[in-house]
Amino acid sequence: MSNALGAAGELAIRSLVERAPLASSLAQAFKAKGFTLALVGGPVRDAILGRLGNDLDFTTNARPNESKKILQTWAENIWETGIEFGTVAGKRGDTTVEVTTYRSETYNPDSRNPEVKYGDSIDGDLQDFPLFPDESAVIGSSRHILYVEDDKWYARDRILQLEESGYTVKYVRTAKLAVSAWNRVNFDVVILDIRMPHPINISGIDPGDSTGVWVLEQIAKKVIDSRAVIWILTNRTDLNTVIDELESRVPELIGRFHVDPKNDIELRYFSATLGEILRRSFD
Repeated sequence: MSNALGAAGELAIRSLVERAPLASSLAQAFKAKGFTLALVGGPVRDAILGRLGNDLDFTTNARPNESKKILQTWAENIWETGIEFGTVAGKRGDTTVEVTTYRSETYNPDSRNPEVKYGDSIDGDLQDFPLFPDESAVIGSSRHILYVEDDKWYARDRILQLEESGYTVKYVRTAKLAVSAWNRVNFDVVILDIRMPHPINISGIDPGDSTGVWVLEQIAKKVIDSRAVIWILTNRTDLNTVIDELESRVPELIGRFHVDPKNDIELRYFSATLGEILRRSFD
């Protein structure tokens, strides 16, 4: 294994093999058909932290029907609920997987459901996608939020609450998607997970920057030129250390971001907490 993977990548792959050995056989099943498979989202973070579970998310260049055929031979049970949007799920033993085809999404402002276009490269899946027909406009009078969080289960209920409160939310799961979205749309708020791992191939870790701090470095200039509010959420308890790191890496944003520990904000107060941050920011 190349030293370029780094300690974190090696730890993540070792954790994946040890704690979810069936993932390797799934990767081999896709490889045998000429397709690639990469671990994405929250499981990447969990693998790096050595706490990987048996609920895994993957992305692939195989089209949904090809993924379905492979999973039918690999899994004991499969589900096609999300196949219209590129996702096929399966379970083998105690391991549950969701496999999603590389894709881009085009949104119609009259619908929350995206028009999905499939791609052949993970770079397209992470970076190159249109968001709205009029990308310079903030829809309606609601605040327009870019929500960046690799853990889809953590984000899901919070996004629903924000939308019920009248916000328009664009959700992305990777740092590169966040920067691409920010460069295309005028957002009023960025809710950002400060630590987001990059997708991991079974045979190695994809190169590229991935942390929330890196996102801030890329979007800093436009944040300064706008009145956008940055709300940073972290699992770390040493908030002063987090703030010191942010002020060191993006000193131009001092005073422009708010930092809170994830676990201290109850779900029912999530939208209200954002409302209070906005009130203080614009007073």
